[in-house]
Amino acid sequence: MKKGFYIVAPVLLILTLASSGLAQDKPISLKLGHAVAPVHPYHLGAVKFSEEVARRTGGKIKVDVYPRPSSE
Repeated sequence: MKKGFYIVAPVLLILTLASSGLAQDKPISLKLGHAVAPVHPYHLGAVKFSEEVARRTGGKIKVDVYPRPSSE
């Protein structure tokens, strides 16, 4: 049940934003921040998600991914 929610909720959010904003000329920009390192699979999945959203919306929705800041 929870797994389905985590898949369906972002898709519904994207579709809602897309239906309200795709008629505009200006692209929609979303931010996705998380607390793991850039080499973590979660970050790599977020980057892939960002690429898929841009591809499927023709670049009208952009998701910027922000990983945990490095502690150097």
